[in-house]
Parts: sequence; C-alpha cells; structure tokens
Amino acid sequence: MEKDFVIENGVLKKYNGTKSEVVIPDGIKEIGNFAFMGKRSLLSVVLPGSVKTIGQMAFKWCRNLQTVVFYGGKKIGSHAFYECKQLRAVTLPNTLTHIGDLAFYGCESIENLNIPYGVKTIGQAVFAECRKLNKITIPDSVDEIGEMTFFNCKELYSVSLPNNIKSIQSETFRGCAKLTDIVLPEGIYSIGKMALFKCAGLQSIRIPNNVTIIESGAFSECRNLQNITL
Repeated sequence: MEKDFVIENGVLKKYNGTKSEVVIPDGIKEIGNFAFMGKRSLLSVVLPGSVKTIGQMAFKWCRNLQTVVFYGGKKIGSHAFYECKQLRAVTLPNTLTHIGDLAFYGCESIENLNIPYGVKTIGQAVFAECRKLNKITIPDSVDEIGEMTFFNCKELYSVSLPNNIKSIQSETFRGCAKLTDIVLPEGIYSIGKMALFKCAGLQSIRIPNNVTIIESGAFSECRNLQNITL
C-alpha cells in the first residue's frame, strides 16, 4: 500500500511495510540511500521504468531477497545489494550505465549474470564473494572495471572481458580457483598486483602485445599454469 512508502520529491526515502513482494509505485525517480536496508521480509522487488537511480545501501542486508526486476534505471549505487545472500535472479535494464562499488558484494546465490550493453563503468569489488557466480559476459561498452571485481568468486570458470578496458586491475580475479576460460583484451597495457592470484584452474594464458606492466604476484599460486604466450 502507498502508506508503506515514505516519498519526498520523487525519492523513495523509506519503506515501512512488511510485504514479501514489493512493486515500487510508478513515478518514483530514485530509491534513496538505506531505503530497504535490512528488510528480512523482502523476497522480491519490481522497479518501474521511472526509477533512474538506486541509492547507496538501498537493499543492503536484505538477506532473503531472491528476485529483482528492473524496467529502467541508469545507476546502481555502492553497496546497493550488499550481502543479499539469497538473491538469485537479477534482470538488469538496457538503460544502465554505472554499477557502483560493492553493489552485489556477497550475493552468494547468483549463478550467472548478463551485463547489458550501455554500461560504462563497473566499480570496485562489485561481484566479490559471489561464490556461486560461474559465468558472466561484460559488453564492449564497458571501459572501466574496478579492483577486486570478482574477488573470491570460487565457481567462476568463464568470463568475457570487453575490448575497451585498458588494464586488469589489482586482485580482479584473485581466488577464482575454477577460472579456466579468459581472454585478455588486445588493448590492455597493464596487469595489476595479484590480478589472477590463486587461479588454480588456469592452465594457459596469452599476454597481449600492448602489455608493458605486469605487477607483482599477478599470477602467483596459479599452480596449474603451464603455458604463457607473449
């Protein structure tokens, strides 16, 4: 019911209800910071096309949240779905351009995810500790991927990286023990510190011609890495 929502100037400031399935009213432009934080009753949420921004920590610690459907939106703020441990199904909109730091950190039930074309930046540790994430495709519209993006994604075996990024940041794939399928884009010039640390499943990799910097520990403890092509 409308009375469950605290709305100011198009911003949903607070949800005071206890429903398990919530449909955000059309006309809302922004989900405010902390609006649903810690709502254990929440199982699913539908965001209308009018919503452009999801604020910081908006759904943080909604640990029973399983499904999120977007019909629009440009920005997902930092920590927006932090440790939503039961979150399994996320449909991201084609209008999305930015995913903030730690936005899906610790969402350990997500198994696969498609990043829509149009996203430009993916912040730091966005998918860190998503321990069931096994496959992800990142479109060529993305030109920046932050540090530790896939830190400790233990089931991740395949990732498609965009051609427009210029570096593999520090600890991007650290602890991705099952990662076997990765092609480094031709345009990158650096591989950061511990970028592929403890990627035990990696057996071979090709270093693109433009790479001039490989920082310390980039391939440390890749125990099965047998072939590096320069």
